[in-house]
Amino acid sequence: MLMWPFYDFFYYNKAIVMFIYGSIFFLLGFGILLKNRQHSRFELAKNLHWLGLFGIVHGLADLGHVFIPIQRAYSSDQTYLILRIIQIIINALSFMFIFQFGVSLWTNTKKKWHKLKYMPVLLFILWLSFLIVTISSFNYKSNLEWILINDIWSRYLIGFPGAIFSGYAILLQKNEFDNLASPKSSRALQFGAISLITYSFASGLIVAPSSVGLSRLINSDLFFQLTGLPIEIVRAFTGLILFISIFIILLVFDKEYINRIQESEITKARFEERNRLAQDLHDDIIQSLYATNLELEVIKYLINKNPQRASEKLAVFLKNGNRIIDQIREYIGELKRVNQVNISLQKRIENIINEFHIKEKLNVQLEFDYIAKQITVTPLYHLTLILKEAMSNVIKHANAKNLTIKISNNNADLILEIIDDGIGFNEKMRCRENSIKDYSCMGSGHGLQNIKERVKTLNGSLEIESKVNEGTKIIIRVPLEGGLYD
Repeated sequence: MLMWPFYDFFYYNKAIVMFIYGSIFFLLGFGILLKNRQHSRFELAKNLHWLGLFGIVHGLADLGHVFIPIQRAYSSDQTYLILRIIQIIINALSFMFIFQFGVSLWTNTKKKWHKLKYMPVLLFILWLSFLIVTISSFNYKSNLEWILINDIWSRYLIGFPGAIFSGYAILLQKNEFDNLASPKSSRALQFGAISLITYSFASGLIVAPSSVGLSRLINSDLFFQLTGLPIEIVRAFTGLILFISIFIILLVFDKEYINRIQESEITKARFEERNRLAQDLHDDIIQSLYATNLELEVIKYLINKNPQRASEKLAVFLKNGNRIIDQIREYIGELKRVNQVNISLQKRIENIINEFHIKEKLNVQLEFDYIAKQITVTPLYHLTLILKEAMSNVIKHANAKNLTIKISNNNADLILEIIDDGIGFNEKMRCRENSIKDYSCMGSGHGLQNIKERVKTLNGSLEIESKVNEGTKIIIRVPLEGGLYD
């Protein structure tokens, strides 16, 4: 008896119920097609466009229950009949799409029985052919009855098995989601499957009362009388649960898409750095080896004619050999860092400090006050190598006792500061560049040139302040916008 007030409300406001029902499914389909990821590694994503088509087409068919009755008061019987025929054809087409979704997902997951993909289309063609052939044999009144009967058969033959198949096929994706996604998305997957199976009964078996099949015993009128709820409410509720579930699943696909972009950035960064290392190896190490080989020829020539001079040359040769060994070690270290793409900037800085054993040579202070969003792969990679180059310059040339590394940010930029108290250089070399267009005022050291090029790559700005015997301060600003962050 508690349901009777709801019974009266729904009885007199069925058009509102149908409008909400149709809108939910239309928005479901629109959302899926808008954010569909057919190139995803997930099997579900590759077939989700069928579910999107079902949602849009089914929503349009159900919205017809709102607008077609309005036309009945202003149109001829023939026009109304044509509109009703179009409506049930569109509805049956939507059932074909949901069936196609389930069959395609199932066959692609199981990797067998691929010819089953033709079943939904064949059933729809058979149903449509029967409708066209038989409906012309009836008058207007019996035509309306025959339209109802054909609508029921489309639900029995296409809608019911299609939704059941789809729910089962979605459940088959659980193992893949358990391995590759979060527990939340796995639960959403299960809720989505259950909502589709529930929908298969609510839309495929509980149909309008008629003289065909189970509709004499199980129909929407009986359900309304027993519960006080129109069956469309149940269908709309299952559609809402499916909408929420698919929305959560789509977030997984979005995350996967972002990860794939980051993987592409990683690959690109590795490729670029390996090319640079190859060029540096050719320009630096190989040339040094070639020069050393020439020195060895000179020593061979002098060893008998001028042993003293040969001995001096040999000492220089051994010193250069040790320098080349150190350079090779540096390149090996850089090659290792090329593969370190999943650690934070702070951890990278700490690793570089440890690799250089810099704390044994001077006092190092790291001030990490960066609180903005996570840095993506490419800028993280370049910032790491910029810092490596700068620290290498301090160790080799600055003769400093203290080194301070600061990482911070403002509203617009990430700010990296490298400050030492070494020998510095002439004030005339001080240079500030906002667009990094002219590098002539900043020296021509190989390491410094690498820094300039990397800052330019990040669309950043570089400022160097230095005075003789008062140390050097390098300030690098990299914009937070423009592809630096997700």
